[in-house]
Formats: sequence, structure tokens, C-alpha cells
Amino acid sequence: MTLFQHRPGLITLILMVSLIQLLSACQNNGQVNNTEDALSSQTPTKWSVSLHTSGGLRGENKNIAVDHQGVAQFTNSRSKITETGQISTVNLNRLAEMVKNYTPTTAKKGSKAASCRDCYYYVISVEYDGNVNRQQSTDLNMDDSLKPLIGVLKKISSELEQQSK
Repeated sequence: MTLFQHRPGLITLILMVSLIQLLSACQNNGQVNNTEDALSSQTPTKWSVSLHTSGGLRGENKNIAVDHQGVAQFTNSRSKITETGQISTVNLNRLAEMVKNYTPTTAKKGSKAASCRDCYYYVISVEYDGNVNRQQSTDLNMDDSLKPLIGVLKKISSELEQQSK
């Protein structure tokens, strides 16, 4: 007779200990992953974006800057308005995605910078994960990839400007 035939409780005990160790290992792995997930969701990638708009028929001179926490700072130098506020979650999420996917365009060789007396001139600066990109554009030579980002920033500017009135 073997040892296991004389001690049926020994097999049960070995199986129980093995099961407990297995469950314990699974639980610990889950905790490590959950902790890593929690840490990554608590420390978002830092980014910021700013837009300087000048020109137009009225000779505007406006700045808007937004950071990864949704804090927006707006200045209209012409009307001496300065406003700081928290943007909506919808705008923050939309802007975060645009900033993450932002790629500055380069002027094509041989292309001349378009000049226009009544156009708006834009200087956009995007900082994402330590990388800073700056780009200048006008209404006439704006790349299609810039239009949505500038549009969102202009909308946020308008909202903050209206709050100050």
C-alpha cells in the first residue's frame, strides 16, 4: 500500500494548500495590475496648448492657453480682458485627443507665405510629454489639420470672453 492510501486526508490537505497558494498568487497579480492601472490613470500625460490670434478687420490680439487639467487662461490685449476658468470635460477630452495627435506641418518648398491685410494670424504652441512644437499660420495658408484645433481653442476663447462681460 502506498502512503496516500493510508492517509486520504493528506491528499486533501495537499490539494487545499495548492489551491490556496494558487488563489493567493492570482489575487496578488491582480493587485499589482490594479495598482499599476490606478497609478497610470492618476498621472496623466502633461500637455498644454496655446494660441495667439492677431489681425482681422478689428486688429485683434488674443491669447488662450489650456493645460492638461483643463485650466484655461484667456487674454484680450485690445479690450484689456483677462479671464481664467475651467473648461468643460467635453472640451478637455476633445482637446487632449487633438494635442496628443498633433503633428506640425511644414511649408512646402517653393510655396510663398500668403499675406493678407485683413486675415487672422495664428501662432500655436503645443507641448505634449515634454516635446514642444510651434507653428504659424494665417487664414489663407492654414493646413486642414490645424483647423479643428484652432477652432476648439477659438470656441474656448469666446466662452471665457463672454464670462468676463
